[in-house]
Amino acid sequence: MKDKSVFVTVGTTEFDQLIKSVTSADVCKVLCELGYTKVLLQTGRGQFQPQSAQLSHDSPAVQSYTFKDSIADDIAAADLVICHAGAGSVLETLTAGKATLVVINDELMDNHQEELAKQLQQLHHLFYCTCSTLQQTLKQADFTTLQRYTPGDPAFLTRHLQSLLRTPAAVSQTRTFVCHLCWIAMIAAVYVWTPAGALLLLSLILCFGVFVFFGNIASCSKE
Repeated sequence: MKDKSVFVTVGTTEFDQLIKSVTSADVCKVLCELGYTKVLLQTGRGQFQPQSAQLSHDSPAVQSYTFKDSIADDIAAADLVICHAGAGSVLETLTAGKATLVVINDELMDNHQEELAKQLQQLHHLFYCTCSTLQQTLKQADFTTLQRYTPGDPAFLTRHLQSLLRTPAAVSQTRTFVCHLCWIAMIAAVYVWTPAGALLLLSLILCFGVFVFFGNIASCSKE
């Protein structure tokens, strides 16, 4: 039987939790059961550096490095690529025609990475999970069912943009834009009536804006 290998990449980011999860005893055991004998890790800016060795008798051989000028050769040599959800890493892996498992970093705030991964999974180009569900996803995922990704697919771009426009953040931004237009129209109308009134109204709006801005900062600092 041909030796199968896994390539794990975090790109230029720091994603120690992914590296720790992949090299954990439970995940290594699953990889071994699936026939993978080698795991190559690209660890990026992370602080956690696993030892380059065979972790146990029921574990694939593990090697690692931080950065290379290009990871294209490592992607090409792998039977399975496990990567973070950065668009560059995901699309490079899919373009190479590799079985792909994207791991979302759910510790990031305002994380839009899941939108991309979810859309690509719905199109049957990859599977995605989090670090906590990595082991179970490896057990259940059938990578033979994935469909090859076609670079520059305009239909995918359209669907992805549509999904983003349906998000609460996008709706909120649209409402904010409309509100700004309404305020501008109101100020213009008051200015036609009386310049002094327009100046007073503008001052009140600015004071309210400053109050909301610092209120949002205080709220974020508590999270």
